[in-house]
Amino acid sequence: MKLEFFIKTSFCVLFFAVSCTEFQKASQEKGRISPETLKDLKNRYSKEAINYFYETAFYQDYVGRQERLIKWKDHIFVNSLGDLWPGDSIIIQNTITSINALDLPIKLQLTEDSSLVNTPIYFGEQKELERILNLTSSRYFQGAGLLSKESDVINQTKIGISNNATSYKTCSISDSATIRNSIILEELSNSLGIVGDSWRYKESIFFEGPYPNPVYSELDKEIIRFLYEPGMPTGYTRKQFEADFGDVLHHINAKEKVIDYAESNKIPVRYFESIAQNCFQDSTLLKYPTTIFLKLSGDFDTNDISFCNEITELFNEGNPWVHMEYANDNILNEAPSINIVLEEDPSLKTPALSERFINAGSQMFPMRLIGTIKFRFNRSLIEAYSQERKSLLVRTINQVLGFDHLKEDVIEFDPNGKMSFKPGYKELLSLYYNPVIPDGFTLEEMNEVIQALKEKSGTGQL
Repeated sequence: MKLEFFIKTSFCVLFFAVSCTEFQKASQEKGRISPETLKDLKNRYSKEAINYFYETAFYQDYVGRQERLIKWKDHIFVNSLGDLWPGDSIIIQNTITSINALDLPIKLQLTEDSSLVNTPIYFGEQKELERILNLTSSRYFQGAGLLSKESDVINQTKIGISNNATSYKTCSISDSATIRNSIILEELSNSLGIVGDSWRYKESIFFEGPYPNPVYSELDKEIIRFLYEPGMPTGYTRKQFEADFGDVLHHINAKEKVIDYAESNKIPVRYFESIAQNCFQDSTLLKYPTTIFLKLSGDFDTNDISFCNEITELFNEGNPWVHMEYANDNILNEAPSINIVLEEDPSLKTPALSERFINAGSQMFPMRLIGTIKFRFNRSLIEAYSQERKSLLVRTINQVLGFDHLKEDVIEFDPNGKMSFKPGYKELLSLYYNPVIPDGFTLEEMNEVIQALKEKSGTGQL
């Protein structure tokens, strides 16, 4: 199976950094955190938040990894200009209220005084916004931003909100209002210094996919507060952050952390061997984000929907790291997703898988985003969702989830026809999605983990 990179083309959220001191960066002294502050931050902020902060603050969309932290030191004065929709002014005010409620050392304020404005928000057609923001990108966007900084301190941002994005033409009025709300909140939040987006959390305002949540998640609040901690210096380098928070970041010294986790939790070596055998594409692990939409299209009926609900219940049981849910096939649930395309074929005597493929995307870390399963069957010859059909579909879904080379069935049935995972597979799936094995973990690292565990145990199992 060939992996192709998924590129979002319906809109893009751009934050380009420009600086009048670009040539002074090399000589600028690196920001440092005192040992006392470092200990305090690790005690007050969750491991999840610190990892998510790294993923979004040190990555810039369409640019790549960023080497230094940036943030404001002065208060932010906002003004709205151009062709506002009814309700836009209220959304801006509510967004400012949400940010100020985080109790940061800086505050946002609306003003009509042009001498104070350092964050104008322009509303209009995309072509006009491209002219105002001096954008040369041909990507279609809903929101875009231009950020200026000096000595890693943000001193101005310009934000553009498009009135003619294609998504508005395909959504209901209610959905359009939700999208508008989320884009304004996202752009103002990006302008604070969290310049990157991520596919990891669907409920986050920094979600890279179509239409992030229109309100802050608790994790969003954490990472913004984390950036504006007084002890977090501007110009703090990514390498220094990795050194200071390496014990918390999943991808730093990942091999040693996996070994320690396996020993502490007495994980059988055979689980890691199964992952090594089944789960690597081009010698790298690609996993789904924390929320996965399971969708149906084609020739499906209520029995198929019921089966999808059974599948989500099966996968969610005992797996705290990833959540699967059945969803309608619409633009709001585009990704991350697994799409089952059912095609009724009267000529078939047995169900058949006709195609399976994955689209992947990469922000700070590579991830699976959209999996498609094309499945042909003859409904007249088999009872809806026979055990054979269920087994084939569940195995294929597992392949899309990451067990690409899986050959055997992973479910069994009780006398009443209720399906469950075969012994050990639920634990294996949970281990695979445990963040202790980070996205981008290599086959070489996994083989070294297996070898180390075998040497420690002396028997091949812990």
